[in-house]
Amino acid sequence: MKGIWLKWIFKRIKGSYRYLVILIFSALLLSVTNILFAAVLKEFVDNAIEGTVEKIFVLFIYSVVIMLLTGLSYVLSSYSSKKIQAGTEYNLRNEMLSAILHADYAGVEKYGSGELMNMFTGDISAVSTCIPNITYNVIGQVLQAVFAGAALFFLSWKMGLILFVSIPVLLILVNSLSPNIQKINAQIKENEDGIMSFIQERFRRIPLIKAYRYYKKPLAKFSSMQKNKTRKYTKLGLWEGLVYFANNVMSSVIFLICLGVGSYFAIKGAYSVGAMLTMVQLLNYIITPLNMVPPAINNINNSFVSAERLDKVISLEKESDTDLVTRNVRIKEIHIDNLSFSYGEKKVFSNLSFSFPGNRIIGIVGKSGRGKTTLLKLLLGFYMPDSGSISVITEDNQTYNIRDVRSVLSYVPNSDILFSDTIAENIAMNEEADSSRLADVSAQANILGFIETLPDKFNAVISEYGGNLSSGQAQRIGIARAIYNESAQVILLDEPTANLDDESVNVLKRELKNLSRNKMCIVVSHDHSLKDVFDMTLNLDETG
Repeated sequence: MKGIWLKWIFKRIKGSYRYLVILIFSALLLSVTNILFAAVLKEFVDNAIEGTVEKIFVLFIYSVVIMLLTGLSYVLSSYSSKKIQAGTEYNLRNEMLSAILHADYAGVEKYGSGELMNMFTGDISAVSTCIPNITYNVIGQVLQAVFAGAALFFLSWKMGLILFVSIPVLLILVNSLSPNIQKINAQIKENEDGIMSFIQERFRRIPLIKAYRYYKKPLAKFSSMQKNKTRKYTKLGLWEGLVYFANNVMSSVIFLICLGVGSYFAIKGAYSVGAMLTMVQLLNYIITPLNMVPPAINNINNSFVSAERLDKVISLEKESDTDLVTRNVRIKEIHIDNLSFSYGEKKVFSNLSFSFPGNRIIGIVGKSGRGKTTLLKLLLGFYMPDSGSISVITEDNQTYNIRDVRSVLSYVPNSDILFSDTIAENIAMNEEADSSRLADVSAQANILGFIETLPDKFNAVISEYGGNLSSGQAQRIGIARAIYNESAQVILLDEPTANLDDESVNVLKRELKNLSRNKMCIVVSHDHSLKDVFDMTLNLDETG
């Protein structure tokens, strides 16, 4: 399973392979320079006892060269690691956003905004550090330990044999504890998803919280969520502590055994003083990686947990993307045939049938909770019916699935209408922003007068969640957007008058009548004043 996620992550460093080569080279260079430094140390000590000044000077030059090469390896590793990390983040964030935007709406809807934000930050960050971590902190350290072990075998096969027997025991012990750490990491990420969603929702509802002085319960709930996360972190710390403890004990035992054996043979005259010091240095080059590898493996396992979470989103089923605009077809009718739909166990529609004719204004009415907005989302192809169908019939009597006609639909939701961008971009969306058309549709939506009072007019930037606009102004910009879409043959509006004043409502009525000359207008509304413009009405209170 770990191999699958490692392969998955490796694909995401596309474009950074040359930096991976540099990182491997830097790890190899550091391993070699460390062994060379140990060899020079032996010669330094032995020559200090019975050598010459000239030989000491040559060894000093060697030491300077080795130090410069060591410094170069650190620079190369830091530079290449950051390039790989940044490149992986870039690739993953683009892939994630593209997957979310193109995925089936019902699949995306299962994830909270906080959960997705946590994936975009924590999970992508964890995955982006995986390959540098493996390359430098695992492969690099293992190489250093292998080179040092080989050098130690060369100096003393007895010392090398002790290491050869002891190290596998340590690795087996560390690996046996890793699954528990991986499981707890997954639980912590799920808990953090809930915390992020909770915080985001409360930030968006601050006016409501203040109006009702709704402080104690949210803070108590947040405190409980934080305490749960703290308990998980504490448990994680315990397991990681056990890994580090076991690793430290085994490393210390290995070091002491080797040091004791080496000292014994040095006393017997089997080794020179320089050789003994070199063995100690080589032992450090073996023990240090052994201490660094377990935490690196824990981080890598955490990356695998994050990769699995990200893959669930990236692998969401994609929507079909048929573009009827290029086929130059005209919609004659949208037909609902025996449609049934449920949210889990809750039945919303049962055998609903209705036909929406072209060039008409059709009202969808009914009590709150009856499924009016849900029906709009079904008409937009966001949801698939449990049974029955929604089909589009064109003037040449061709039949299409509702999902294939979104390119000729315009939609005005009742909330979350705007993006943090210019007014022009919010209205034009996929199309080019033409100044005369922008002014024309804004006038039709009764928002031009307001826009012209702004210093930057159509280039004025809308703040997050449309915070610098009233709800009515946001609604009218949404209506202008729907009109701007020249490809639209069907306009769906969800409670379009909810935030409009009387003047704007009257303007909307006139514009609906104008639009219905060559477009189908489907309007969800509780506003009784709109009934006089409806050509026909679907009353959901009278359906199954």
